[in-house]
Amino acid sequence: HDVTVNVSNAFANSITINDTLRILSSTTGHNFTEILGSGTLYVESGNIPGGDYSTFISCMGNSTIEYGGNTDYTIVATLYDNIANLVFSGTGKRILPNKDLTICKRLVIDGPTLDNSVNNKNLYIKGTMERYGTGAFTSGTGTVIFNGMEVQTIGGDLGDFVGTNSFYNFTINNSAGLNIDDSGSIDISNVLNLTSGLINVPSTGNLTIKNTSPSAVV
Repeated sequence: HDVTVNVSNAFANSITINDTLRILSSTTGHNFTEILGSGTLYVESGNIPGGDYSTFISCMGNSTIEYGGNTDYTIVATLYDNIANLVFSGTGKRILPNKDLTICKRLVIDGPTLDNSVNNKNLYIKGTMERYGTGAFTSGTGTVIFNGMEVQTIGGDLGDFVGTNSFYNFTINNSAGLNIDDSGSIDISNVLNLTSGLINVPSTGNLTIKNTSPSAVV
């Protein structure tokens, strides 16, 4: 079921989300004690309901936290460091928290701007990084590290991470490699770290390093 919470102060000893639970931005004060399941928790503000998320967001599962809505807000990630799937939807700006995050399966930017320029932290991607629709990525001075165990993909229907969507520091640390999807291209404005693995660029795409310093590739 796709369930919407439209009143404040919802409490439970535990909840299991198998499809979608939507928390509207007009509501506050929720605490679910323990969150289980493999569905999607959808919120429209930077705060998620209180509770123990260790099972729900485990990288062994396939659950998702989706930050939607049509306003600007800062993600409050005090309840997690690692997460299976992280989706940003709607419009506006989603400011990443003042901590490094690990996304194990999918990082999806579908509509809003994902802004790392405020806190300039690192993103560890073990699966895919995807951009759709009007989705944008502002890297700040942080590093995006692809460090999965299987072949990874960067892309989405837009494919490109260039210009204002370019990366600052970009690291490949996966012996299985990273594929730039379809005809996609990526720009790196500072440093490309080649730690382990191949970056496979499509014949119609490009990987461009904008930094002209000899230390731009490590």
